[in-house]
Amino acid sequence: MAAVNFVTMQLNLQPYIEAALSDLHYLIREWVPEALLRARLHSDIVDAFALMTNEERAHDFHDAVPVVGASPRDYMPQILVAGGVTYIVGIRFRVGPPLVAFAELYGSSAPLNVACSLEPLLRECRERLGVFQPRSLRIHHPVGMPMSSVTSSASVVVDFVSYASPIKGIKSNPHFSLDTGWKLELPSRVYFYDAYRAAYGSYLLEHPQLRGVLEPEPVDVLEDLLAKGLLRTVVNAGGWQGIIAARPVIRYGMSGFSVVENCLATSARGQHVAAPMFCEFAAQLKGEDSAVILGSINPHNVPAIRTARRVGRAPVMQATFIEI
Repeated sequence: MAAVNFVTMQLNLQPYIEAALSDLHYLIREWVPEALLRARLHSDIVDAFALMTNEERAHDFHDAVPVVGASPRDYMPQILVAGGVTYIVGIRFRVGPPLVAFAELYGSSAPLNVACSLEPLLRECRERLGVFQPRSLRIHHPVGMPMSSVTSSASVVVDFVSYASPIKGIKSNPHFSLDTGWKLELPSRVYFYDAYRAAYGSYLLEHPQLRGVLEPEPVDVLEDLLAKGLLRTVVNAGGWQGIIAARPVIRYGMSGFSVVENCLATSARGQHVAAPMFCEFAAQLKGEDSAVILGSINPHNVPAIRTARRVGRAPVMQATFIEI
């Protein structure tokens, strides 16, 4: 691999911004003014470069997930040049057990649909990140991009798909409102945590393929969202029936809110509550006129996908693992 001067790369971010813009779904480019997209993508690329010299973050990462033979510097993203394209790649881990390392693609100097083949990059990942023995490379790309255009690997697995929509479109949806007797509430405290965990348990019994993929949020996360006014419960005469929560986010050039939790009790499932609850929650979020609501959904979580599509959220971006 050729040596790359960090300062030189830092001063020439335009190819990375153009590549990231090209690799966005066309709907995102319709929803968000180009000037805003470019500014946000520029910030993302600057952040990715900054990680390459953030020693404090590298030491914290090393201490949190120690790997035999790896130094803190190994945990910093690095520049890899492969096939004539420059990539920003770092190590990440999937929570176990077992703990599984993978390489994350943070940015590139050419769009994925122009880079054509990621095979040279996969070889570089095997060599440069070998101390972690990463099993795969995760890339982020627009939904619908054929994987055959970038890899010949037979092992390609979808991690998640981001479903998004401008909030104003969901707020104006006339088809969904909660039935009489159901309502969203801003609770005074997280009194429902045991019931919430039980709801997760029952959902995973119904959908065992999601074990190890979905898990309840820690109580301190819910308390934080509640304190910020970004959590609601759905209740009826029988009491607590579910929870929905979001946090502010800027992702894939979109600014708005990311769905953190959307969980119904067993007694509320099949009662046509999920879509109205989502729409009423979106109506209560306070954001810019161009704000988007998005969320990452595992491809095996069919009920969540069904609800997202019903309220008008479209699949726009996808994270995919390619075997190294």
